[in-house]
Amino acid sequence: APAPARPDEKITAFIGTLRVAGVRALGEDSRVLINDRVYRVNDVIDRTLGVRLVKVEPGSLHFVDARGVAYVKYL
Repeated sequence: APAPARPDEKITAFIGTLRVAGVRALGEDSRVLINDRVYRVNDVIDRTLGVRLVKVEPGSLHFVDARGVAYVKYL
């Protein structure tokens, strides 16, 4: 079996620099204000890196990259 993909350092650094100004956690209708722009669940945050917001919780944001590797930003 292939080894699981490792998190990309560029994506980890990118997620670390995101400025989260507001979170409205409502399940699939959640919204997050990141870097002066509103995103919803399943929106692509950065097309170049292929980072997509997949889950919003009151204390964390969950992202996934194009390879399926998960990332978490704690608030």
